[in-house]
Amino acid sequence: MRRMPGFEEITRYRDPDPAEDPWVNGPPAPETITITPYNPEWPRRYQALS
Repeated sequence: MRRMPGFEEITRYRDPDPAEDPWVNGPPAPETITITPYNPEWPRRYQALS
């Protein structure tokens, strides 16, 4: 049976291996973010969906 890691072990930061690539298939493509003006319909839509 494996023991539960303690606080020190859980909160410790370990530097990653510099030879290891964190992106398995390369980094993700950049995403486009669109900022739109407030729509007074949003609260009603939220209520309908929640």
